[in-house]
Amino acid sequence: MNIRYMEIPELNKVIDLWLEVNTEVHHKIDKKYWLKHKDEVKESMENSNIYIMEHNNEIIGFAGVTEGYYLAGIFIDKKYRSQGYGKSMIDYLKLKYDELILDVYEFNEEAIKFYEREDFGIIEININEELQINEKTMAWPKEI
Repeated sequence: MNIRYMEIPELNKVIDLWLEVNTEVHHKIDKKYWLKHKDEVKESMENSNIYIMEHNNEIIGFAGVTEGYYLAGIFIDKKYRSQGYGKSMIDYLKLKYDELILDVYEFNEEAIKFYEREDFGIIEININEELQINEKTMAWPKEI
């Protein structure tokens, strides 16, 4: 397993993985929402720190950090979830950043538990106006 910066020619593979993981994990949100935002997310990825995770020279996941320390998400291919790859990515990011902030949909209990295990704390709850769904803002370290 290797973690490195994304190269621009890999952007299409990464955005496809973004769409696939979001529609699988966020099943309560219509796929049309993700398709509607795909182009703007792809454009924002060009200006973000995207870290690719490879296994046997295949991209199996990635994480995106924007605005200095905002973790836009960790996205792991379904075949590789619950095998420690997400933890490896978090451990890698914790070595690169002094703090991380992220938002998680309140219904995504599995992700919330994962981040809590990784020492993130909930610092506020807001509503996503477009979706009318609660989001939990989480921070690492908890003391932020």
